[in-house]
Amino acid sequence: MSENKLVNIFVEKQKEFLGFLKTRFNLFHESNVFFRDIHYGVMAFLQMNGMPSQYSSTEELAIQVVKSYEAAKVLIRIDDRSWMLNYPAFKKIPAKPVAPAKSVPVAAKPPSVVAPSAPKTMQHENAGTTSTL
Repeated sequence: MSENKLVNIFVEKQKEFLGFLKTRFNLFHESNVFFRDIHYGVMAFLQMNGMPSQYSSTEELAIQVVKSYEAAKVLIRIDDRSWMLNYPAFKKIPAKPVAPAKSVPVAAKPPSVVAPSAPKTMQHENAGTTSTL
């Protein structure tokens, strides 16, 4: 397959490719992206889709993919080997501090109702008789 057709695959499947990169690397909106991450992502994406990938040819393909993503303003150049990802769909959800647990008032217990007990019995020492108290 020609390089132009391969680049078009990455342009047409931009959402899928960026999602794939996100699973492999720590990608978020406005995070840094490095060339080698894109390069290895291109190689793995091709392999996952059953296409052959060689290191040197995928390096050139990654350069072309970066150029097309720069033109689409998805990647904003920082220097020759790094970019900022401009992809709002990958915004990090702000972490809110967890509020302390609220104490739940304990319901007042109704006074215990004591069941009348059976009368206690006692034995007299002398007579061996039993009396009720």
